[in-house]
Amino acid sequence: MNIEKSCEESLIFSSNEKLSKVVSALHAEGAHEGFIVDGREFKGVVSASDILKKTVSNPEKAKLSGLSLIRKVKVFSTDVELKDVLNAFIVSDYRSVPVSSGGKFLNLTKLGLLKIIPKNVLHGKRAEDVMFFPECVSVDDSISVVKSILKSSHVYRVAVLKDNKVQGIVDDLTILKTIISKEKKPGWERGGEKIKEDAIPISNGLFMSEDFLTASAGTELKYIVSQMVEKQKNTVVIEEGGNLLGIITPREIIKLLGSEISGVYLTVSGLQDEDAFIQTVVDSEIRNEVKKIGKIIHIHHMTIHVKKFRTTGKRMNFVVRGKLTSNKGMFVAQHDSWNLTKSVREMLKNMRKEVTKRVDKEREFGREWAHEERGK
Repeated sequence: MNIEKSCEESLIFSSNEKLSKVVSALHAEGAHEGFIVDGREFKGVVSASDILKKTVSNPEKAKLSGLSLIRKVKVFSTDVELKDVLNAFIVSDYRSVPVSSGGKFLNLTKLGLLKIIPKNVLHGKRAEDVMFFPECVSVDDSISVVKSILKSSHVYRVAVLKDNKVQGIVDDLTILKTIISKEKKPGWERGGEKIKEDAIPISNGLFMSEDFLTASAGTELKYIVSQMVEKQKNTVVIEEGGNLLGIITPREIIKLLGSEISGVYLTVSGLQDEDAFIQTVVDSEIRNEVKKIGKIIHIHHMTIHVKKFRTTGKRMNFVVRGKLTSNKGMFVAQHDSWNLTKSVREMLKNMRKEVTKRVDKEREFGREWAHEERGK
């Protein structure tokens, strides 16, 4: 498979680039990520999401190399196997990957990957099959509230609501406007001073995009994908009578493709030498617990690895480690025991506790506006 036709030109920075210049370039090009290249050496990726989570007092002087913002990412060739690219997007939770072609580094984004999605994967699927409910704020919430949610909730976008109707979408790239240089900017920076984030509502037109795609829950997924690719939009709002039901992003469609091709939704390793009956019991434990976790968050992928160590005599100690990526970010958990099924069960329980703890914390912090709306 040659993926070059699905790639696009990438933003290239050096590791010594000033943060303010990087942010300005990302925003000007509407790019959520850029590549760091020193000479001919690919160093990694810098993203709007990672920058937003970093507190930098002077972005005009701070260099990328001194901020720990460069993430290592594998460089792919143009003839890479589709399953390998899918694993990068789904398992490693990448938003784009570098593709080496003719001495250049091209950018394969999630939207670009949708261009080569096999049509049979979408057959019979509708919006309601892949949509999920997003993080939401009220039109009256300030920029600082949205910024805090984007930094702490491990999401890339939030929906801005009024009476359960979506007024706009705010993403991590848009919020980066708050740290662009202190030069005088009419409308959102005055007199060379940065805006007061607590005082300006997120519904301010300079931070909230009203240009998003909409569809009903019964809309065929193939139509939605074609619109996303044609309009270059990575968010589709699913609504009924104007009321929000959920959203669709490229991630959910790519995950669908991944399940079709390589079964990457759940990967379990280290059990191949165990008794068939034990494997069946463990499999049942995993499926039951994953269903429970899936009711709390939107799971993208989960890996479980089992290692066993012989201690004294013939006794084995099983160490079970799990990693889960979701719309709420990444979670890890582990447990060890002399009993394999117990170790798996306890690891999954620990994972569920961590998931529940984060979701409860976010709801308490980010959704207080919902109680206020219901009280009106």
